Parts: sequence; structure tokens; C-alpha cells
Amino acid sequence: MKKQLLGLVFLSSAIVGCKKDSGPTPSPTPIVTTPNTPVVVVTAKGSLSGTVSPAGSVKAVSVKAKQSGAFYYGSIDPVTGVFSIPDVPEGDHELNFTVNEFHQSLASKDVTVAGGKNTAAGTFSPIERSFMMSCYVNGQYQGWVFKGYYTSALMQLVSMSGGGTVNQSEERYNLGISLGNVAGPGTYVCNSTTGNTLRYTISRSLPTSIQSTETEGSSAIVEITAIDPVARTIKGTFSGTLVARNPTSNDAKVITKGIINATY
Repeated sequence: MKKQLLGLVFLSSAIVGCKKDSGPTPSPTPIVTTPNTPVVVVTAKGSLSGTVSPAGSVKAVSVKAKQSGAFYYGSIDPVTGVFSIPDVPEGDHELNFTVNEFHQSLASKDVTVAGGKNTAAGTFSPIERSFMMSCYVNGQYQGWVFKGYYTSALMQLVSMSGGGTVNQSEERYNLGISLGNVAGPGTYVCNSTTGNTLRYTISRSLPTSIQSTETEGSSAIVEITAIDPVARTIKGTFSGTLVARNPTSNDAKVITKGIINATY
């Protein structure tokens, strides 16, 4: 029995001794990866230009990129009406205008800007607001719907609706112009001696305030630029300084940028 056990031990040792030693297990080869480099897409840029007529009818101009929604703003020459929008990415855009208070809104226009050059957008002419008069009173814009009466002996322009109210329930602002011997377009002086009148009235819950060229120290200039007997319209401009009719009041009104676009 001992001989058999001893033989098994020798046999096991022989088997182990015959097993080939393959050495240490090699480390895995590392995989080297290169991080992705972001691709920068450079969009070519161009510019956009055009003209608004009359000059001064548009206060601001811009384009909106249809793809990104970004806005790009330009400048307008107040004398020539020429506008320019620089550094606009090539592609499709929407051209927009902001008109002044005396003109109707302009519809937006689709434009395609080419990279590396200027794109001409054309000429844009906003329409004057019809049958109204407007001006700045001590720097505050006010406007009215107007109706006129006109013969060669007398021109009267009277507001049909109060304008620029601070509180609709308490204050109404109105304007009136009366000119004598208006044979046609021309310049008419309003003061206490000419008989021509520019009057500004504030009606409120308190006593009515009236500033007029009828008051000594007041003066105004009314420029009638066009009288159309077929369309029955009157166009022009006006400005002046009006003193209160109440001698104890110092509530003077400075009238600037007055626009006449009335019917009769």
C-alpha cells in the first residue's frame, strides 16, 4: 500500500514538472484615442443697403436671420435716406423698418445676403398717415384727426379728436389753425397782429388752458406746401411758441415738427 501511494506522489510530481512555464501574463496594449476636434464653420458675411423716401420717414432698420433668429442693425442717413447694415451673415433674412409717427408701417421684406459683397435691397416709401395733424409740444409727441375748411379767403384746420391725452377722463388736448387770404401754397405768419392764428387748448376738470398766437409775445410759422382741390387735401408744416392767454400764467408751449395732412 505504501508503495502504491509513493508511486502516485512521484507520478503527480512528474506531471507538474512536465507543465511548461509560460511566464508572467503580459499587460494589455493600451488603445490610444484622439479626442474629436470641433469643426468650426465660418459663415461668410456681406452687407445690405437701400434707400427710404422721404428721408427721415424711417427711424431704424434691421434684419433678422431666418435660420438663427439673430438681429443685425444698421444706420440711416437723415438727409439722403440711404441705409446700410454691415456684417450680415450670408443667407436668408427678414428686413424690417421702424417708421416715425407721421407714416404708416412698412411691411417686412425677405432678402438674401451674398457673402463678401453688398446686396442692394431697393427703395422703400412709407405712406403718410391720412387726415391728421401732429407735432411735438414741449418735446412730447401729440397727434389728431383733422378736418379743414378752405376757401381763398379763409383756411381753418380744426382737430376732430383730442390727442396725446395724459388722462382720457380729465384732459383733452386740441389744436386749431386759422389763416386768412390763402391763395395757394406759401408761408403764413401767426401773431397778435397778422390775424392768422395757431391755438393750443387743454380741456380738463380744472379751468381750460389756452395758448395762442393771439397773445402778445406768441408767434408761429405755418408753411402750406400743397392744396389739392381734387383730392381735397391740405399739406404743410408748422412751428412756434405760444403764450398762455391768462396773463398770470407762464405755461408757454413750444410747438415743433408740426405736420399738416388734412382733408377739407
